[in-house]
Amino acid sequence: MNSGESGTDGPSWKNYLGLVALIPVEESYLRVFDKPKKVRLNRQVIDFNYADLSPFKNGDFLFYQTESKIYLWYLKHSLADSAKTHIPEGYLQYRTFRNRKEAVILQPRGGAVNALVIKGGELLAQLTLRGESRREQILQLLKREFTLQEPEMITLEEAARLSISIPDITAFTHIEIKPLELLEKAVALLKVPLIVFLLISAGFTIYESTRLEAAVEAKKRTLASLKRENGPLITIIEQQRGQNRYWQEFISRERNYPDYYSSLTRLTSLIKKQNGYLHNVEFNDNRFTIIAGLKVTEAVIIKELLATGIVEDAKVVTSVKDATKPDYSIYTLSLTLRPRQKEVKK
Repeated sequence: MNSGESGTDGPSWKNYLGLVALIPVEESYLRVFDKPKKVRLNRQVIDFNYADLSPFKNGDFLFYQTESKIYLWYLKHSLADSAKTHIPEGYLQYRTFRNRKEAVILQPRGGAVNALVIKGGELLAQLTLRGESRREQILQLLKREFTLQEPEMITLEEAARLSISIPDITAFTHIEIKPLELLEKAVALLKVPLIVFLLISAGFTIYESTRLEAAVEAKKRTLASLKRENGPLITIIEQQRGQNRYWQEFISRERNYPDYYSSLTRLTSLIKKQNGYLHNVEFNDNRFTIIAGLKVTEAVIIKELLATGIVEDAKVVTSVKDATKPDYSIYTLSLTLRPRQKEVKK
């Protein structure tokens, strides 16, 4: 798990000394942010969204982008007056060892230990910890914090200088091309004839058109991706809407008629009032079928049922004498409930 790497490879550091200034790990603070794939953010956008998260007052920042990450090094001091290209030392260590599956890079310096954590090709953290003697404690802390299994522990010498390549310099040299400003300067400086001016204008127009077409295509791809991701959600919403419609129709249909239990209570009270008795009750939608024993005639019971106000239609389906009670007849009654009166909005 341990390998004591401390040397350099490739071009000498001194070859770039006049162009590059290295920012030590202990003079920067790293934060890692996620970003959409295939999107490149310029310095102005990053400054607007992330600059206020710096722990340093009146400092500056350097950044490096991959396909899905933004590595942002907050600096203690401003770089506004410097003409050099500044590169974080933590970036060089990450670039050198990023092919390791899991690695903890330690570099003692000035009574402290700088530590970088790499996992799966990504830089997870950059730390400066006080006390060189606590390396094993530091390793255990980092393993727990970043769920490392068997990290390779790489120790660099205090004055170790890692090689710098041209891609490293260009990665931290952020030049933004503004076509309109370039056009104005070209015309002002060259004093070119009209035909050359038109050629320059056409070239920038084509450039701008190509850039906008590429942006539109990127938006289309993003929209198509969102549609694919939202497909299952749309299906669930449609299913939920179907269920809502079913229950709304059910409630609307059921509310057209009086409550079954209150209606049955009224009907049984009527039978009891006539000194009758109830044999059986069946109901379906808005219809009751009642079998009851009564002393009164068919005409009387029909009149009484209609007088309750809850029955729209009443019919005697069958009528037979009760063999056990000579004064009673057993009626099979078919009743249609009256629909509820719709409330009138005032």
